[in-house]
Amino acid sequence: IDNAWRGAEGYHFLLLAQRQLYEGFTDAALRTAHALVDYEDVIPAETIYAIIALTATIARSFGTCSNAFIKLENVENEESRTEYEQLAVEIFTRYPPRDSRTQKIECTNCEGSITDYGNTCSICDTKYPRCIVTGSPLTSVHFWQCDTCKHRAQETDIVSFSTCPLCHTLIA
Repeated sequence: IDNAWRGAEGYHFLLLAQRQLYEGFTDAALRTAHALVDYEDVIPAETIYAIIALTATIARSFGTCSNAFIKLENVENEESRTEYEQLAVEIFTRYPPRDSRTQKIECTNCEGSITDYGNTCSICDTKYPRCIVTGSPLTSVHFWQCDTCKHRAQETDIVSFSTCPLCHTLIA
């Protein structure tokens, strides 16, 4: 079932990141945009790294922005590559490529931690699923799961929905 929903899930997170950014939730948007890296087989890499670069710039996470520009400067289109290089120079002559903050979430399987932009523990390699509502890693054992698509959400986040955010099945 996971493979059948993979494309929908990837584009769901892309739209969610754009909505979060538009609504001014830059940290949430950056967290969700980071999730898109797992969907390079579904979403064009240029789209993924462009939204990460844009969101990271707005969130003032210039280290993350720099990493996204490194990927963007490797696109095949020569004209786009030149534009990305010029934009990177403009940004990084003003701002050093450092992230202003990195929040950590405690791993529930070991004493390690996960950056809130990631979903895998650096010590035990436990991979946490992402909340379909917020894009955050689900580290709690208490969560809601859709009966149809089997995607999960924090119980506190899903209460305002009448349907699953991914497959739109009515929530009982």
